Amino acid sequence: MADTIPSLFARQAAAQTDATLFLVKRNGAYQPITWRQAQEDIAALSAFLLDRQINPGDRILLLSENRPEWGLGDIAIQSVGAWSVPVYPSLTAQDLRLICADCQPALCVVSNAEQSHKLLQVMAGVPAIQAVIVMDDPASRDPRLLSWSEAVARGRAMRQTLQGLLEHRLRDLRPTDTATLIYTSGTTGEPKGVMLSHQNFLSNVEGCLKVIPIRGNDTHLSFLPLSHVFERMAGWYLMLSIGATIAYAESMDTVPQNMAEVRPTIMLGVPRFFEKLHGRIQEALRQAPPSKRRIIHWALGVGRAVMARRVAGKTLALPLALQRWVADRLVFKKFREKLGGRLRFFVSGSAPLSKEIGEFFYSVGVTILEGYGLTETSPVIAVNRLPAPRFGSVGQPITGVEVWIADAGEILTRGPHVMQGYYRDPETGLRMKIKPD
Repeated sequence: MADTIPSLFARQAAAQTDATLFLVKRNGAYQPITWRQAQEDIAALSAFLLDRQINPGDRILLLSENRPEWGLGDIAIQSVGAWSVPVYPSLTAQDLRLICADCQPALCVVSNAEQSHKLLQVMAGVPAIQAVIVMDDPASRDPRLLSWSEAVARGRAMRQTLQGLLEHRLRDLRPTDTATLIYTSGTTGEPKGVMLSHQNFLSNVEGCLKVIPIRGNDTHLSFLPLSHVFERMAGWYLMLSIGATIAYAESMDTVPQNMAEVRPTIMLGVPRFFEKLHGRIQEALRQAPPSKRRIIHWALGVGRAVMARRVAGKTLALPLALQRWVADRLVFKKFREKLGGRLRFFVSGSAPLSKEIGEFFYSVGVTILEGYGLTETSPVIAVNRLPAPRFGSVGQPITGVEVWIADAGEILTRGPHVMQGYYRDPETGLRMKIKPD
């Protein structure tokens, strides 16, 4: 794979032009942002970064909830050869202080005044940070804060002057160059910065596209944090690589409402999301009148019978197929309409999905493809396939990924998805670099 993330984006933007890349809720309704608009803002922000003398290998912190500016900032940062460092917006100032002390970012890009206030507390101890760009207008007059709109306007004014330098940076960018630094949670010690290259991510994108049927006319509703590698690869890079539309949920609490508004065809989730959805269905069933409950229980029984045959690779006998058609019209279709009515499948990651939960959703006509991976593997190692996943498993390795089990039961993997190493840990990094071919 001889490609980088910015060159992939530029190629798609040239082909898609006025097609919708993002959908974002503003003034009470979802508004489109085209590929052309996104590309123009990326070029302007890239010029701004060059004017601020951001150099290849410099780190730039991304501290924001999911929104279009997150993706635009990510591509602009990589376009000048710098590394984006995404962090969770829930982190405290002390958490940020540890990460910033380790990676020494030259700039920070944050979503709002609350996040900028955290960074202002950190800056005194991290003199490498030049300034903080705030996506919303800063609430403070602090000279170290700059609004996103002002940064883009300045970059747009300087774009012609700096176009030659930007093209030079893009030409010099290599697939093996580091694209990002993602810090692990630190649950087993201090957070470690995982170095992932353009090749790491794009090999994972390519491997997933060969086994998961994502299409250019798909719409993905994004609500898992983009600072997590799962949403970053599958909900951002994978979607842009195929030309799909990405809609952003307003918050975790509004996901059901946003699903009805956006009518997504694909979504990523974690087990807790599916458990809560299952719980709401069970509660609605308990509150239904007895006559309606009997119909629903009958339909669920039919769904389980159909699931058992499909998972076993068997065809449906005509009586069962007819029962499934009736159950779908009376019960299952109404449930799927609450999910927007167009959902083709979910993908679940980050933690084990209950076998019972996976089977339940499949029996009502909603497929959840469970996968497995790590931040250090960009992240996907294995994922279930359509049309009949194997529930209680994470499926087979994706294309290009090798997996084997050591004598002690340890999972080993090799391939272009394996990280470059941990930042500022040359010994571990050297060991990890032996893994890929």
